[in-house]
Amino acid sequence: MNEAEKLKKATYHLWTFTASKMIAMLGANVMAFGISLYILAMTGSAMSFATNMICSVLPRALVAPLAGYVADNFSKNAQY
Repeated sequence: MNEAEKLKKATYHLWTFTASKMIAMLGANVMAFGISLYILAMTGSAMSFATNMICSVLPRALVAPLAGYVADNFSKNAQY
Protein backbone atom coordinates (compact mmCIF):
# COMPACT_ATOMS: atom_id res chain seq x y z
CA MET A 1 0.00 0.00 0.00
CA ASN A 2 1.60 3.27 -1.08
CA GLU A 3 1.35 6.66 0.65
CA ALA A 4 -1.47 7.93 -1.58
CA GLU A 5 -3.65 4.93 -0.74
CA LYS A 6 -2.90 5.29 2.97
CA LEU A 7 -3.82 8.98 2.84
CA LYS A 8 -7.05 8.22 0.97
CA LYS A 9 -7.99 5.52 3.50
CA ALA A 10 -7.15 7.77 6.46
CA THR A 11 -9.20 10.63 4.99
CA TYR A 12 -12.17 8.31 4.48
CA HIS A 13 -11.98 7.11 8.09
CA LEU A 14 -11.65 10.67 9.37
CA TRP A 15 -14.77 11.81 7.52
CA THR A 16 -16.68 8.70 8.62
CA PHE A 17 -15.72 9.32 12.25
CA THR A 18 -16.64 13.01 12.00
CA ALA A 19 -20.06 12.28 10.51
CA SER A 20 -20.86 9.56 13.04
CA LYS A 21 -19.75 11.77 15.94
CA MET A 22 -21.95 14.63 14.72
CA ILE A 23 -24.97 12.33 14.41
CA ALA A 24 -24.38 10.90 17.88
CA MET A 25 -24.01 14.33 19.47
CA LEU A 26 -27.13 15.60 17.72
CA GLY A 27 -29.08 12.60 18.97
CA ALA A 28 -27.85 13.02 22.54
CA ASN A 29 -28.69 16.72 22.59
CA VAL A 30 -32.13 16.21 21.05
CA MET A 31 -32.86 13.51 23.62
CA ALA A 32 -31.76 15.75 26.50
CA PHE A 33 -33.96 18.55 25.22
CA GLY A 34 -36.86 16.15 24.69
CA ILE A 35 -36.61 14.85 28.25
CA SER A 36 -36.58 18.43 29.50
CA LEU A 37 -39.69 19.22 27.45
CA TYR A 38 -41.36 16.12 28.84
CA ILE A 39 -40.60 17.31 32.37
CA LEU A 40 -41.99 20.73 31.49
CA ALA A 41 -45.17 19.18 30.09
CA MET A 42 -45.68 16.92 33.11
CA THR A 43 -44.85 19.40 35.85
CA GLY A 44 -45.53 22.76 34.22
CA SER A 45 -42.49 24.06 36.06
CA ALA A 46 -39.99 26.13 34.11
CA MET A 47 -37.57 25.73 37.01
CA SER A 48 -37.58 21.94 36.61
CA PHE A 49 -37.11 22.36 32.85
CA ALA A 50 -34.13 24.68 33.32
CA THR A 51 -32.62 22.54 36.07
CA ASN A 52 -32.73 19.46 33.85
CA MET A 53 -31.20 21.37 30.95
CA ILE A 54 -28.37 22.59 33.18
CA CYS A 55 -27.80 19.14 34.64
CA SER A 56 -27.54 17.63 31.16
CA VAL A 57 -24.93 20.15 29.93
CA LEU A 58 -22.95 21.12 33.00
CA PRO A 59 -21.21 17.77 33.73
CA ARG A 60 -19.87 17.57 30.18
CA ALA A 61 -18.64 21.16 30.32
CA LEU A 62 -16.89 20.62 33.65
CA VAL A 63 -15.40 17.17 33.06
CA ALA A 64 -14.27 17.59 29.42
CA PRO A 65 -11.17 19.69 30.21
CA LEU A 66 -10.11 17.27 32.94
CA ALA A 67 -10.64 14.27 30.70
CA GLY A 68 -8.62 15.95 27.94
CA TYR A 69 -5.77 16.66 30.34
CA VAL A 70 -5.72 13.07 31.60
CA ALA A 71 -5.85 11.65 28.07
CA ASP A 72 -2.99 13.86 26.92
CA ASN A 73 -0.68 13.43 29.88
CA PHE A 74 -1.05 9.84 31.07
CA SER A 75 -0.05 6.74 29.16
CA LYS A 76 -2.68 4.10 28.47
CA ASN A 77 -0.11 1.36 28.98
CA ALA A 78 1.35 2.59 32.25
CA GLN A 79 1.30 0.25 35.23
CA TYR A 80 0.14 2.24 38.27
